[in-house]
Amino acid sequence: MGRLMVCLLFLLAGHVPALAQQGIRYAVRLLADKVTYQVSLSSTVTLTGAEQITNSGQVTIVGLAGRLNITNVQSVNGQWSNNTTVRAPSQSPGYDYFIFGLTPNTPQIPYSSTQETVLFTFQSSGACPGAVEIWTSTDPFRPNPPVQTINVGNDLTALGFRNGSTLYNAWLGNYNAGQANCETPSTVTLRVKALLQGALAGTSDGLMRDDLRTNGVLPLTTPYSSTVSTRFNQTGGGGNETAPATVTTVTGADAVVDWVLVELRNPANTSAVVATRSALVQRDGDVVSPADGTSPLSFTGLSGSSFYVSIKHRNHLGVMTASPQTLSATISSVDFTTLAAANVWSTTANGYDYNGYEMVSVGGKNALWAGDANHDGKVVYTGLTTDLNTIFTEVLTAPGNTVNQLYNYNSAVGYYYGDVNMNGKVSYQAVGNDSQTIFTNLLTNYLLNSAKLYNFTFFVEQIPN
Repeated sequence: MGRLMVCLLFLLAGHVPALAQQGIRYAVRLLADKVTYQVSLSSTVTLTGAEQITNSGQVTIVGLAGRLNITNVQSVNGQWSNNTTVRAPSQSPGYDYFIFGLTPNTPQIPYSSTQETVLFTFQSSGACPGAVEIWTSTDPFRPNPPVQTINVGNDLTALGFRNGSTLYNAWLGNYNAGQANCETPSTVTLRVKALLQGALAGTSDGLMRDDLRTNGVLPLTTPYSSTVSTRFNQTGGGGNETAPATVTTVTGADAVVDWVLVELRNPANTSAVVATRSALVQRDGDVVSPADGTSPLSFTGLSGSSFYVSIKHRNHLGVMTASPQTLSATISSVDFTTLAAANVWSTTANGYDYNGYEMVSVGGKNALWAGDANHDGKVVYTGLTTDLNTIFTEVLTAPGNTVNQLYNYNSAVGYYYGDVNMNGKVSYQAVGNDSQTIFTNLLTNYLLNSAKLYNFTFFVEQIPN
């Protein structure tokens, strides 16, 4: 009866992160010998005695298709074995999946909040397999009965992780992503092109407006950091970028419109950002280095040369390539303005298939959706997370409006998150207001909102979390 109960709890866990606060995270790293991979866990809480008895465990290793060949598995804590291997599934043909299970002999595995626990090690036969990662909940290859019934995913149940008498899946996610790549660190040079819908409003020549520059409100320091939003975390040499004042004197098609954030993501884990660069986008969509306002972006010290490329903006929804891009020291290019929908990453969630709705078409070119004033990765018109709150607050607190606090104040010139139409000022209800941009996008332009709902909350950025 006890074994049956454990099995039922295992199935109910569903291989998704636990909602409970206490739990564990998995990591895989390549050791110094460059051939051995070590899988470990980190616990949010220290368990003792019988609490350490572990009823079930599963870790799914993800490698590039045809390159990772697991051998010499050595258990350290608990008895682990590679129970199932799935090569290039149709949901994710670029990757192979190796599902490791814990032998059900309920071992007492150490769980410490101050020290990680090594679970097992393995090696790969043949040449360097490239990036190796642990499965994430955003992976396209996941349980989806009855279409996909393979028990892929991660889980762990132990007596110390329970709600009352009920055990739960204690897997919360992963940590230390990008630490298991045997390829030599590389340098890549990347030229990106993207358009911002807000800055295209009222234009007909395919060039964005540069009102932030002409109004003298464009900052010379990047607006992107984790203090603004976790979506703007910087890593891999990115962060604190600045630009010389001379970049704001350039006019014409190469005039600067605003700052953007470019990310390189792990080819085996779309949620793992390995490097970022804050950059400047010009009127024609060229994304350039802020150091001189003309050069392409450079990334150094990378493991490998194949990465997903994503681009974000402070009040527009970002996008990402559908597959890893092979980059090199010579200039590689990603032009989001012309990418077909099949080449842009999207998911099916909330009952919606987002393929083809990742960007908006303006004048025959793709542009990032305007309207994410609170930079939470969604465009929302009404409700608790409405972007209008940001616009409203910035208008009421704008210099010159702090006494009367008029909601239709139309002189709030500056660099504001609520300025989604990018005309150099934030406006809540005055002529040409930013609220109208969000309203029109939600009710007219975003065709997934077919019922024309004001409170539609599924207008979501198509980049993995």
